[in-house]
Amino acid sequence: MEKIIDLKRRTLEESGEEKPLLNWEIEEKGGREKNWQIGLIIFLILCIVFVLWQKNYFGLVLVLVISFLTFLLPQKKKTYFAILKRGARRGMEIFLWHNLKSFWIFDTPPQIYFRSKKTYLSYHIIFPLPKDYAEKARKIISNFIPEKEEEKNIFDILSERIGL
Repeated sequence: MEKIIDLKRRTLEESGEEKPLLNWEIEEKGGREKNWQIGLIIFLILCIVFVLWQKNYFGLVLVLVISFLTFLLPQKKKTYFAILKRGARRGMEIFLWHNLKSFWIFDTPPQIYFRSKKTYLSYHIIFPLPKDYAEKARKIISNFIPEKEEEKNIFDILSERIGL
C-alpha cells in the first residue's frame, strides 16, 4: 500500500526546508496583485465613461455594483510568512537575499518593505507584520541586507485608505 503524504502538513524534515528564523501567519484580503487592481480600476473607469456616454443608467448602476462587490467585499485568506537564512518567504514564494537591495519596517500598519534588485523601476515587496514582531524582524533581517529608510508611494497609501 502506498503512503499518502499531505503536502500542507509536512514537517520541515519531510519537506527538505530549512528551519525559519522567524515565522508568522496573517489573514490578508483576497489575492489580487497590485497590477491586477490598477488594471481593473482602469477598466471599470472606462466602463463607467462608456455607459455614461451611452446614457445607459441601468448599466451604470450595474457597473457600480460590480465595482463595489469586487473591491469592498474581498475574501480573506491566511498567508504564511517566514524569514529564512536564504531569504524571505511569502506563502510558497521565496525572495532570496541576493535579489533584495534593502528593507525598511513601517510601524503603522506594521509592514516590512523589501526593495528588489530585479527591476529598473522602484519595485518593493510588502510583508505585513504582527505588532510585536517588528524589532525581532529588524534584528534578523539586518544580518542579511541593509536597512534603508523608504517612503510609501501613492498606490500604497491609496490602497491602505481604501482598504485594498
